Amino acid sequence: MHKTETFDGNAQGSWNVLPIGGQTKKALALTQFGSNLYAFHTGLGGEIFISRFDGNNWSAWSEVPTTGRTNERIAATWYESNLFVKGTGTVLST
Repeated sequence: MHKTETFDGNAQGSWNVLPIGGQTKKALALTQFGSNLYAFHTGLGGEIFISRFDGNNWSAWSEVPTTGRTNERIAATWYESNLFVKGTGTVLST
């Protein structure tokens, strides 16, 4: 279960469950690009998944096409119009 909380600079919101499912034992990685917020998580089988929030709705999780898997947490950021997703620990081959 993934939960999110908002803060508008003045008041803290309450925790809400993200309505997009998915299972993970690791923390989510979040990054903003343009007017969208992107969430990434490591699946139970080591897959990396992405979901996009457009300000109103979250997209369904979709697997990021990659040649490796990781059982560790990941980090994500945008830099010069490129998305970087970094896994820690051992990368498992597929």
